Formats: sequence, C-alpha cells, structure tokens
Amino acid sequence: LLMIGKSVLGLYPSQGELSHEEKRVIVVQLYSRMTASADYRELIRGIYDEYLESIVEILDAGFQSGELKFKDSRTTGVQLMALLEGLIIYSILKFQGSTEDQYEKYRDYVIGLS
Repeated sequence: LLMIGKSVLGLYPSQGELSHEEKRVIVVQLYSRMTASADYRELIRGIYDEYLESIVEILDAGFQSGELKFKDSRTTGVQLMALLEGLIIYSILKFQGSTEDQYEKYRDYVIGLS
C-alpha cells in the first residue's frame, strides 16, 4: 500500500525510511484520491488485480500440492488481501490498541512466518 501510494502520488521522493507521519499522509491521500477520481481508482484497481493474481497463483500451488485446503482460491486471496490491508491501515493510523509490534506479529501469522 505504501509503495503504491509513494510511487503513484509522488510523495516523499527520498530513499530513506518513511516517518510515521509520512506513512499516514500517504494512506489518507491514497484512499481520498481513489474515492474522488475514477481514473485514479482504475489505476489502483489494475495494481490490485495483479496483486490478487499473484496471491491466487500461490494459493493454487498450495492447493495442488495438498498443503492448503479451501474451496475458492480467488475468494481466499481477496480475504487475505483485505486482512493484510486492514492490518496495514491500523498500524499506520495508530488506532487505539494498535502497535507496530502487533501489526508485525499478525502479519507474520497471516502469511505463515511465525
């Protein structure tokens, strides 16, 4: 999300680590522009479609190998994308009870690193 926002919006061109405030601004701008502009929404939709296709390929490979069991890799892919996106938003916006450590822990759990 941040890479998409940073590159598409052209915000914060430095190569260094983004501050919490810069991350928050990118997320808010990204969602704001998606709601306000059909052209921008289509651009982001294309990026998300490619992202989903990559996830579906990984899930299909896991299903074919017998490591994963689910009925629909596309639905499961969308659910994973939504879960990760929500965790990113919660982490960046620092909702009450959300910390970077919690985000890292849940993200790693979701993608199977822990």
